[in-house]
Amino acid sequence: MTERVRQTIKNLTDLLSKEQTEILKIASLLMIPSLLTKITGQVYYVLTATQLGTQQPLRDFQLANTLPEMLANILLTGAISTLVIPFLIERKEKDGTEKFLRLYNSFMNLAFMMFIIMGIVLILFGDSIFPWVLQNVIRPAASEYPSPDSIANIVNMMKFLMLPELILGISVFVSSGLNVYNRFFVPQLAPLFYNLGRIFGVFILLPLLDKSPWALVYGVLIGAVLHLVIQLPLVRMLGLHYEPIIDFHDRQVWVFIRTSAPRVLAYAADTISFALSQFIASGLGQAAISVFIYANAIALVIPAIFGYPFSVASFPTLSTMYTRKDFAGMNQIIVQTINQIFFLSIPFVLGLIILRLPIVRLVYGLLPNTEFRRDDTAMVAWTMLFFAFGVIFTACQWYMYRIFYVAKNTFIPLLIAFMSLVVTYVLSLLFSNLFSHLDTLQFSSIDWFNLQSWLVRGDGAAAVGGVAFAISVVSIYEFFLLLWLIHKFIVRIDFRHLLGELGRKLIPTAAAGALMYFMFKTWDVLAFPIDAQPGFTGSTTLNLFVLTTITTFTSFMVYYLLCFLFQVEDLRILRRFLNPIFRLGGFSIK
Repeated sequence: MTERVRQTIKNLTDLLSKEQTEILKIASLLMIPSLLTKITGQVYYVLTATQLGTQQPLRDFQLANTLPEMLANILLTGAISTLVIPFLIERKEKDGTEKFLRLYNSFMNLAFMMFIIMGIVLILFGDSIFPWVLQNVIRPAASEYPSPDSIANIVNMMKFLMLPELILGISVFVSSGLNVYNRFFVPQLAPLFYNLGRIFGVFILLPLLDKSPWALVYGVLIGAVLHLVIQLPLVRMLGLHYEPIIDFHDRQVWVFIRTSAPRVLAYAADTISFALSQFIASGLGQAAISVFIYANAIALVIPAIFGYPFSVASFPTLSTMYTRKDFAGMNQIIVQTINQIFFLSIPFVLGLIILRLPIVRLVYGLLPNTEFRRDDTAMVAWTMLFFAFGVIFTACQWYMYRIFYVAKNTFIPLLIAFMSLVVTYVLSLLFSNLFSHLDTLQFSSIDWFNLQSWLVRGDGAAAVGGVAFAISVVSIYEFFLLLWLIHKFIVRIDFRHLLGELGRKLIPTAAAGALMYFMFKTWDVLAFPIDAQPGFTGSTTLNLFVLTTITTFTSFMVYYLLCFLFQVEDLRILRRFLNPIFRLGGFSIK
């Protein structure tokens, strides 16, 4: 027993500190913290839904957080921190650690300088910026317009939130540096600790501050600090130290500035697109932005678990292959990765589409005395249905954009991102108009051929589902466009192999979906029906959980069994995925 404990401790130590280089093994290991991150993220939303439901304090915080989060995503946590990795890998391999660190600090300080400048603008002019956004973008109905005190509070929170976003940006740059050293596990733990800080804010601070939205703001600050602190021991071990320099004499700095501008603009377009979607949703009723975010939080579990880990794990390897002109190897990795993302995601997407109502109720209505009401459940489930249509393509899209950055091609992503921004905005307006005329939350009730419904906004609560549907439609179009452009400009894709393997999954998918739908329809009267009369006791948390679990497990087993019979090669992922988990305890699956 002592030897088993000693071996387990050694395995954990190796996991936290040793270099990781094998893509599939890395991706499978990263799925563990990714899953834990999504679970704790959902815990945060469950606690928020329990205490606030879709009430005004939550809406005020979400509106205040949109612009600071957007700026941080553009300049720190998304665009630049991702783009620097190929430059840093090349410098580290060719010129050694000292010059790598100098370039690394130059990149980081350059990004911080831009963020601080934008932050100062937002702080100085926030009192004018947010009211302009409110009047010209959100455009709420007169009955939903925030009071002057509420607007002032939103603006003050917006200014304060620049601080935790800066700390979070520093930490994400630290994660990028650790990725260059092929350390992925600890950086992937950082978002988990960020969520723990947010949970502290909603669980501890929110009751203490009498449900003030400032409790959520302080939770974000605590989470940002934890996100950074958890990585510092490994940073110190590797000697990844900070220097206050921007070396403009380094040619790579100027190459980075020149090539990063399109990347930053492309990511800005994506980020602005989502921010606009949030603002459009917030103008559809007081609860709409909360419904939109709750539904998106569940839907994003799939790309976060099955898309992001593959994107992170394969990025250094693809960069190395592209540098060595190993295009055959790149094709193999790209085809395998897309197939693996589809294979792992499909059964969960079926669950989101068919079991959306019990899933939402089990997630957000789990705790007793919740403020998350029955009609909130229906609205979130309705919106999540439309997010679900595009989540697999979103997962692949995250991965495929990185292929262009491996090749240091930033123009094509820029062009696609701005096209998507315009299309998303237009479709969000059109679909929300169309859905706003629905009297019931039924997909079959949509009158697709009524031109007037597309152009005139009604007052139906179903409108927020149209915003989610617009995002999914754009994700699907981006997937096919990106795939063709990768084939055209980066590396020749073996479409026959790709489509052949995807085709093998069609019959297992159809069979699992049909079984799941049939089983659900036999007990959907227990799925917390919206028209239930007072005193209805059929839908308890226990029986809802048991029935949902049995339906999901049975359908998944049918999917995996049929994949085995149809010789889907991605089935081997299950063994590769589970073995690193069991190996922590000294076991393995043969």
